[in-house]
Amino acid sequence: MRSRGFTLMEILVSMAILIGISGILVATLRMGQQSWQVEQSRMAVSHELRRGIDAMARELAESGEGQVDIPADGDWYGTLRFEVPEDLDGDGTVLDSDGELEWSPEWILYTQDAADANGDGITDQVIRTQGSETPRVIANGLWDDPDDPNDGLRFRRDPDDSSIVEIALTVRRGENTGDFPNTATLSTTVQLRNE
Repeated sequence: MRSRGFTLMEILVSMAILIGISGILVATLRMGQQSWQVEQSRMAVSHELRRGIDAMARELAESGEGQVDIPADGDWYGTLRFEVPEDLDGDGTVLDSDGELEWSPEWILYTQDAADANGDGITDQVIRTQGSETPRVIANGLWDDPDDPNDGLRFRRDPDDSSIVEIALTVRRGENTGDFPNTATLSTTVQLRNE
């Protein structure tokens, strides 16, 4: 009795089927990895937007109509300077002896740092500065359009109600890292609490 082996044609067909299945598995894994990277990029952008907007909105809400330096004309501005109440006389309250608010002597400034002005090696950040304090990063990865230096960070005041300030932040991730580019904008309106 002769044992029968595989013919060359059967081996070639089997290998072709195995290669086809392997190719399908590799393509499926690659698509899954790309989907994961896209979702990671979206989550990073969303997190950065929320972090930046929340930090600015919380602090800006403490200001007042006369303590914000942009006009209530509905136009967009790339920087914002404002004051917040501060206990200047050391009595434990932000009110002076006449019951009026004491305003910080040094203005807070929010600006987009496109030129690495604070020397940390990262550009396109929202930077918060106040007086001689070390500048603080509020958000990273702002959109950088060479035709508009303040495209990632914008502020405007409502012409009908000057106590309302709108903040818009645009973040872009993945463009320089080889990841999937993802751009998103988030805006919020802030009601100034103090007069």
